[in-house]
Amino acid sequence: MLKNIFIFIYILLACPLAAQDVMVQVLDKTNFQPVVGATVSFQSDSAQAKGAITDAKGFVSVPKGNKISLKALGYQPVERTFEALSQNPRILLTEALNTLDEVVVSASRFEEKRRDIAQQIQVINRKEMAFMNQGNLADVLQQSGQVLVQKSQLGGGSPILRGFEANKVLMVVDGIRMNNAIYRGGHLQNVITIDQAMLDKTEIVFGPGSVMYGSDALGGVMHFHTRKPVFGKTTGQAYLRYGSAASELTTHFNWNVASKRIAWVGGSTRSLFGDLQTGNMRNDAYGDWGKRFKFAERIDDKDVETPQDNTNLQTGSGYNQTDFFQKLAIKYSKNVTHTINLQYSTSSNINRYDRLSELQAGKLRWAEWYYGPQKRLLAASHLDWENLGFADLAKLTLAYQHIEESRHDRRFNATDINRRTETVKAYTASLDFTKQIKESEIRYGLDFAYNDVFSNAFKENVSTGVQSSQTTRYPNGGSKMRTFAGYVSHTWEISPKFITTQGLRYNSVRLKAKFNESTV
Repeated sequence: MLKNIFIFIYILLACPLAAQDVMVQVLDKTNFQPVVGATVSFQSDSAQAKGAITDAKGFVSVPKGNKISLKALGYQPVERTFEALSQNPRILLTEALNTLDEVVVSASRFEEKRRDIAQQIQVINRKEMAFMNQGNLADVLQQSGQVLVQKSQLGGGSPILRGFEANKVLMVVDGIRMNNAIYRGGHLQNVITIDQAMLDKTEIVFGPGSVMYGSDALGGVMHFHTRKPVFGKTTGQAYLRYGSAASELTTHFNWNVASKRIAWVGGSTRSLFGDLQTGNMRNDAYGDWGKRFKFAERIDDKDVETPQDNTNLQTGSGYNQTDFFQKLAIKYSKNVTHTINLQYSTSSNINRYDRLSELQAGKLRWAEWYYGPQKRLLAASHLDWENLGFADLAKLTLAYQHIEESRHDRRFNATDINRRTETVKAYTASLDFTKQIKESEIRYGLDFAYNDVFSNAFKENVSTGVQSSQTTRYPNGGSKMRTFAGYVSHTWEISPKFITTQGLRYNSVRLKAKFNESTV
């Protein structure tokens, strides 16, 4: 009798538990953010098919059923059994693979479907960049897993595509080429002057883009698209980030103010990086590689090697950077839009860490080796016309860039420091057209670029401040380079699975360089 009573009590307690609803949370698999508005369909034991929608935190109550189907816009549908949800009441959704229908710009300078392009293209959107949460754009490219980035210091990063680098890889921001007359064959750090927090997406084209852009696109094209002003919408955003590896403190804010015909978006980012702290776990095969045992200091007008207690600290690697961005868009009519683009980036001195840690006969080789503030100013005007008759879309882009770079180096115990400064004024203009004729699409346009380079150099005595002559990196009387180009390309979609493309480009380049003296 007592045994029957225990069985009866157990059944009374167990049955309500088995019939309880399961509270399920639906999250994005990439960033673990709640998926709001996902539709859950289920077949209940006691009723016909029902449905429910996830709330603001991604939760939805699912009653006992045999099978649960879940769908959300932009994600792959999933199915779960009630038993599986009882054990793990969390569903991670994967984004739908719509990359073939994704619209890209970089390959042809106009929007087209990704599936119509022969080259491999990697697109990093704003959501992915936010999830990566990196300190600068070079690290974002590295984290994509598709771009190799060479770094000689914390404040640097030279992207490499298919083994090509520097002046053989074209960087474009909002349709404006960043490459200029002083882009050389060595490593370049210019990509960090682009604020990844203000990017809408990054398109990386692997393979030659020379027909559309010129010979500096031999290795590929990296096209950085900054945020566009959104008409009829006013929003704002801000964040604060701390990174322990380099004691990084980054603040960012942006806002969008708009009416139906005028829209403006702007923002700023300020990043402070301390000295980078490396990990303590090392492969025994590398020994003490990467450790910093001493660094150079100037004490009582003498260079001194100072021992370092924390050998995992990359002393002198810290720097700071400030970026500003704004765009103003005016819709003159249904077919004409004018956009004014302004960007500015500047940094502190950035030490060349690999040089400062270099040893010669057991002694430090360099007392000082750093890049001066890297400054980039861009001002541009974009005018878009639609439905012109002879062209479905025409784009006129006029831009001015002012770039200033410098490098400063002094050997250990040397009295003179070498100072070299380069200033580039870059004027660019491009006019592009596209026309669809049945299954064919013709794109054609003109490019013009003018670079004015001023190179200055001198030696300075670190004790007295007396200056003397030193060789400049480029002709000291100034250099002027002019480039004019015209291109045309034709795409014929013979069938949905077979597309052929032809292209032709003409380039004319002239360089005028003046040497004022040859004494050194």
